[in-house]
Amino acid sequence: PHHFLKVLTRFLRAVGLALQDRPIMTALIDYGADPCARTEDGATPLHVSAAKGDVEACRLLLHHAPGRKRQNPSSSAKNTCSLRRDSEGKTPLVVASIHGHAEVVRFLLEDGGAQMQDSDFRKAQDFERGRFSSAGGNALHHAAEHGRLAVVTVLLEHCKKHGLLEQMVDAPTQTGRAITPLMIATSTRHVAIVGRLLAAGASVHTEDKMGRTALFAAAFSGHIGLTRLLVNDKGADVRHADSRGVTPLFVAARTPVN
Repeated sequence: PHHFLKVLTRFLRAVGLALQDRPIMTALIDYGADPCARTEDGATPLHVSAAKGDVEACRLLLHHAPGRKRQNPSSSAKNTCSLRRDSEGKTPLVVASIHGHAEVVRFLLEDGGAQMQDSDFRKAQDFERGRFSSAGGNALHHAAEHGRLAVVTVLLEHCKKHGLLEQMVDAPTQTGRAITPLMIATSTRHVAIVGRLLAAGASVHTEDKMGRTALFAAAFSGHIGLTRLLVNDKGADVRHADSRGVTPLFVAARTPVN
């Protein structure tokens, strides 16, 4: 399986280079190529274009989505192509968010029929070393984990515009411990993203399935600035214990000094 993934990665990179030549893309589609065709791992040309940050390639692929009604740019056929997932459950929106392509994210949300709520299928791993994983998360979780501030800004603006901010800013991952974007950004020490999420209304009191809050993530990360921000400015409870009786102080005590 590892060898297959390496081969597939090289293939997708090669395809990604080819997709930069949009006249060739147009010709291939005119000759009958399926814009929504999938590789063995479920990736589509739209996934590749999203990963490359090519807005116009994304626009071209969605314009030629099978069955798309030209009178309605938001037709169900177009949406279906935008929502197709790879083998890990990642949509093109999630892929663009991971790679930090804010304009692709904006296009997919506003004109491509992408859905903020869509999460991937991955299972979360062990968290004892302090990493709050984006596995099972939506685009905001992934952008927070990878430090994509511009993408986080676009996603939050979209949520606010469409009345989704309260629902999405503290949305939990769908697998594992139900981690929020704030917990992820805190554990990965992305200070600017933490500030952006807090300004958008993220709560320091939200708990995951183990009863842990963002302050636990700050203690895991060993970041004193984030710890002070959550406690002094936002009133995080330093005495709050998780389901096993562990407090942030206990976590800090056993976290290795950087």
